[in-house]
Amino acid sequence: RPWRCVDSAPGRRGQSRALLTDISSLGPNWPGSAMKLVCYFTNWSQYRAEAARFLPRNVNPHLCTHLVYAFAGMNSHQLSTTEWNDEEHYEEFNGLKKTRSTWDSAWHTVGSVHVCLVSGCLTLSSSAMQPLSLRPDLKMRQVGTLIKDREAPLGAPAQEATAGWRQIKPALLLHPQDSAVQLWLQKGTPANKLVLGMPTYGRSFTLASSSDTGVGAPATGPGAPGPFTKEAGLLAFYEVCSWKGAAEHRIQDQRVPYAYKGDQWVGFDDVESFKAKVSYLKQKGLGGAMVWALDMDDFSGSFCNQGQYPLIKTLQLELGLPHMPLGPQEPEVTTPAQPSEPESGPSPGQDTFCQGKADGLYPNPQDRSSYYSCAGGRQFQQSCPNSLVFSSSCKCCTWN
Repeated sequence: RPWRCVDSAPGRRGQSRALLTDISSLGPNWPGSAMKLVCYFTNWSQYRAEAARFLPRNVNPHLCTHLVYAFAGMNSHQLSTTEWNDEEHYEEFNGLKKTRSTWDSAWHTVGSVHVCLVSGCLTLSSSAMQPLSLRPDLKMRQVGTLIKDREAPLGAPAQEATAGWRQIKPALLLHPQDSAVQLWLQKGTPANKLVLGMPTYGRSFTLASSSDTGVGAPATGPGAPGPFTKEAGLLAFYEVCSWKGAAEHRIQDQRVPYAYKGDQWVGFDDVESFKAKVSYLKQKGLGGAMVWALDMDDFSGSFCNQGQYPLIKTLQLELGLPHMPLGPQEPEVTTPAQPSEPESGPSPGQDTFCQGKADGLYPNPQDRSSYYSCAGGRQFQQSCPNSLVFSSSCKCCTWN
């Protein structure tokens, strides 16, 4: 079976390509609907500040048919962690199955531009396939032995047609997602094996001139980082909807919005464009939708005045999936809870490296094959896989 390289995960620059193969988390059909709604959880959203911080306990188990934990790594043909608290978080994440028995959870793996790894879960399943069910007490080294090649559906993205670091603002194809879907169908892919990828984020650009703001206007590079996601060229939906003073317009033929203010421009999706895309995937007989990512929708309902998860909730309703009222979002604590120490990390207070530094990844000045993960002023040392070194430019392990 051929392998496929796809673009990077938004919000995680430096892991710019991942090699995917047909491995999926398989489960029974959601009662009353053949459609699937596959939602990604990102393990770095824990480092965002205040109301944007997202943890496994923030995942609503009644929203999606499939949940995917991103990302795991791979070391010596075994799945490995990429964050210091992944084992704890994945056990909590997988434990959500106790409250909803009709979806499956899985790891999704990613590598840097130089390292190609397999994916854990892409999309929906054939009902004839057996599920890959992970016990809550399963450790990472045990999970790695479960990966096997099997028939699986494919994901067709309706996002990531371009990005800010390519220094262009897209006029693009009239309907870029249609071109991608048509190509898969023309090559013989069954329509019900395809799910359409949809973003809960926008791609932003810095305009060459604040007076030229239309689609196709020249841009000098990615847009300014958002106040919470803090990545150039990307804004979460909750950052876009709360962008005060921005002018918003809609591209009528594509049925998608864009907004601008000064020299900043962002193209994004909203409730109306999500409805249009669901109408399209139904017309094509596709198997459902995939969302990147849970943490970039207005999950708390505190930014957009549209309730919790306005975008993903729209997909759930338009796909005809059973739904339950979303309860009040658990209040978030701005200071990270005191974590259990990873085996490779120093004891609290043993080093002052992370004191005064923002949460994130930093090079180890004494050892290029390792790096520090700072969280709440605490230092945790991590090691790169064999033959790789940590790169400050991409915040990832790469070839020397």
